[in-house]
Amino acid sequence: MKLLQAIAFIILILSWLDFVNLSATKSMERAKETGIIKVAGAQKSQRIIQSLVESTLINLISISIALILVVIFLPLYNSTTGKELSFELINITSILPYFLLVLFGIIVAGIYPALLLSSYAPVKALKGKIQTSSQGLNIRKGLIITQFSATIILLIGTIVVTK
Repeated sequence: MKLLQAIAFIILILSWLDFVNLSATKSMERAKETGIIKVAGAQKSQRIIQSLVESTLINLISISIALILVVIFLPLYNSTTGKELSFELINITSILPYFLLVLFGIIVAGIYPALLLSSYAPVKALKGKIQTSSQGLNIRKGLIITQFSATIILLIGTIVVTK
């Protein structure tokens, strides 16, 4: 059971890294939107809140889909593996760590793209002359390298366990 939780945790972290990376990349396309919002008088805090709300909605939809899939496929998993895993959301103390983990992921996944978007100068954003800084590029490259490394480790671990 602990092994499955560890694998799920690693996959969750990989998903958040991917989400942050895609959001940062997508922010280049949303630079004009950000420029218009800034020119209209939006504060940095409002832009951060918007990004956090978007991140929260995407994560809640993803969690809902995941929970539905767990409910659907858990009996099949149990019959295939011979295990008797159960899915219960009744005990609040057992849910709290997962809730806090998801909350942390939502905040991290929402803050970085918001800070990235709010750092653009409105005039340059509206003209479409936004260039990625070397620091931002290095962060995204680091995220991609981390994702691929963790994926390779998971694949090697899977192969070793099956052999």
